[in-house]
Amino acid sequence: MGRKAFYGAGSQWRNHPIGGMGLTTSYRCLLILIFVFIFKVKIFDNQDINMGNEQVLEIRKLSQKYAYTSIQMHETIARKAGFSGTDHKYLGFFLQRGKLTAGELAELTGLTTGSVTALIDRFEKKGFVKRQADSVDRRKVFIVPDSEKIINLLKPFYQDFQDKTENLIASFSSNEREVIESYLTKALELANQTISKLK
Repeated sequence: MGRKAFYGAGSQWRNHPIGGMGLTTSYRCLLILIFVFIFKVKIFDNQDINMGNEQVLEIRKLSQKYAYTSIQMHETIARKAGFSGTDHKYLGFFLQRGKLTAGELAELTGLTTGSVTALIDRFEKKGFVKRQADSVDRRKVFIVPDSEKIINLLKPFYQDFQDKTENLIASFSSNEREVIESYLTKALELANQTISKLK
């Protein structure tokens, strides 16, 4: 192919974004096809990115909605169990850890020293905990829970939800459960990091 044939495009193509390169018809067609292909790939890539961003946003919104709904559920259970606010949730720390000092409970709950003292007083009045001096250091006082009484109070409200939650988790495949566990673990780490920064 001669140089003139390769570059001899008409004036009508010379000012066109594609034809202006002066290619022969077959090369112009090839270039157009490549251009269209690249353009479509670019659009699909952008769509994938947009869809990915939308999915991330939707999952974040669902996480927030779950957190808000969880708070509502706990508040509803609290009222049914005869508690004000979310006092009953703090009983869970005693079930998990056993006896605690007031300082340890304050650290776990994020409550002030005064609020923790008032919380312990309310629990003690209901018979859920008792104050017990350390056998070695009498200045140190443990808050000892009556675990059986706490479980008997809360089990009727939580057992059905707990069973259904376990069944829901079991319905996912092993790989899916690993993804869920990874997300929740990292989400908890992020939340704890945020709490530490704000202290």
